[in-house]
Amino acid sequence: RTNPADPFVLHADPSIVPGTEFTCSLFVSGDSAVLYSRRMEVLITVGLQPGQIIWGPKTCDSMPTSAGLYGVAYNTNENVIYCTNFRQSTIYKYTSDSMLTPLGRIPAPQDSCTDIDYRAYAGAFWVVCNPQKDMYRISPSGSVLHQFSLTMAYPIGATEDEAVHTLYLSDRRLSPSSPQMIYLDDTLGYPRGSFTHPLVGPYGTRCLALDGRTET
Repeated sequence: RTNPADPFVLHADPSIVPGTEFTCSLFVSGDSAVLYSRRMEVLITVGLQPGQIIWGPKTCDSMPTSAGLYGVAYNTNENVIYCTNFRQSTIYKYTSDSMLTPLGRIPAPQDSCTDIDYRAYAGAFWVVCNPQKDMYRISPSGSVLHQFSLTMAYPIGATEDEAVHTLYLSDRRLSPSSPQMIYLDDTLGYPRGSFTHPLVGPYGTRCLALDGRTET
């Protein structure tokens, strides 16, 4: 950390399970004042342990303190985090580092935004709103590029599989006994199927994300 010009470089085989620990020996010697020689044990962890917190929790400064933080998206082109607040027609911008510094805000297409997803290939966002049941595609400045209506009971999450341009939309439903659903639409809003959400609970889960590397 204090020697960025000439750091130690370590390489790990990709087959090593993240979180695996190794104890290594570091030999330190010097003769600037008194001859010095010491062997030190160093514990090295390959990758991140599952569930390990990198930084946080942090408060989203400039956002209302009342409950309302629903959706979060990472703009990979700008290296900026965008957050929606359910109680406001505003989308907040922050740095993606551990300081989470406010970078201003852009207008949301309406209030009650429940989720936001970034489309890197198009440089635009998907924003889903409830109870209006509307889906928007907006620019990083907040301009509405496209919109269409949804027929779901309680749209709560949205993400796009950019490889096949398919939208996944989660429906929280209106009753704790109702099976939760995920709907598939194309990018113009035309239905392409649905399946039951694998998790069942009172009113389902909030937000939705896709890991394109593992197709989950």
